Amino acid sequence: MSYRASFAAPPNLSHLRFFDWEKAYRQIPTAMDQWPFLLVKNFEDMLLLDTRITFGGVSGCGSFGLPADAWKAIMLHEFDLISIFRWVDNNLFVKNIDSQTEMEDIVSRSNELGVKTNDEKFSPFATEQKHIGFVWNGVDKTVRLPDGKLFDRVNQLKTFAKLERFSYHNVEVMTGRLNHNDLEQWMHTLLTFKPTCLIPNPTPTEIGHTGGIAWLETVAIRLGLLMLESLGIKHGKKFIVWTDNTTTENAIRKRKSRDPSVNKEWKIIQDLLVKLQADIDPRRVRSESNTADSLSRGIGDGHEWRHVVPIHMP
Repeated sequence: MSYRASFAAPPNLSHLRFFDWEKAYRQIPTAMDQWPFLLVKNFEDMLLLDTRITFGGVSGCGSFGLPADAWKAIMLHEFDLISIFRWVDNNLFVKNIDSQTEMEDIVSRSNELGVKTNDEKFSPFATEQKHIGFVWNGVDKTVRLPDGKLFDRVNQLKTFAKLERFSYHNVEVMTGRLNHNDLEQWMHTLLTFKPTCLIPNPTPTEIGHTGGIAWLETVAIRLGLLMLESLGIKHGKKFIVWTDNTTTENAIRKRKSRDPSVNKEWKIIQDLLVKLQADIDPRRVRSESNTADSLSRGIGDGHEWRHVVPIHMP
């Protein structure tokens, strides 16, 4: 099981603001040479012409995306902003906390360009903003579910956890939302998850090499995370896990395995990663270059005891 969100913001403090296009597709005109193909005849033998692009039914072929990208580029060029995250017609503006840019100026300039915003969704720059269903924090660099939505998801899981029989439709809806069948693990995750630093350090930190069969390598990863916890690592880091086992490499990438015992360990590892606010990245190493290979056979030559990190075994 894997659940991630990305907040690609720089390490400095940021303020956020949400901008929504008002009736986005109705703001994009079609070319006049396209009009003969956009005529519709009604039951009174009258020809009707819609000069704006349509939404749904047929592919837009970039008819909205290209103007929206151009508008975004203009906003980034003319205002002191860190970035703009665009999701169709929804835009999340990010600026430095000491930037003098105000949304009133952005909206005014946008109106001059012919792009209207939704006044009901207008709000000034702030530390937190709700965007595409999540609450984003520009200071802590975290993301979380709104409280109401979090409780809704927990209640949905409770219903399935109690009943022994379900309708096909309800199961289909739940499957689409969760994409896996481990209700108890998701219940635990939703009830214990805290706002997390989401963007790890782009330079991963090497923690050494693990070796052995799939389950033992998975346990080694868990022990490695406990070592990092005892060392007091900083939140938001990504660490390298060296392995010469293809099965283990795939398990790290997918965060799951066909082996139930390995999956059991991965659930614990996922909790540790959330607790440490860290991530891991698998890397391949040849057996002859495996510095931990001798240790797996009980040979400690070449390894200094001063590098040993004491941990509490679970």
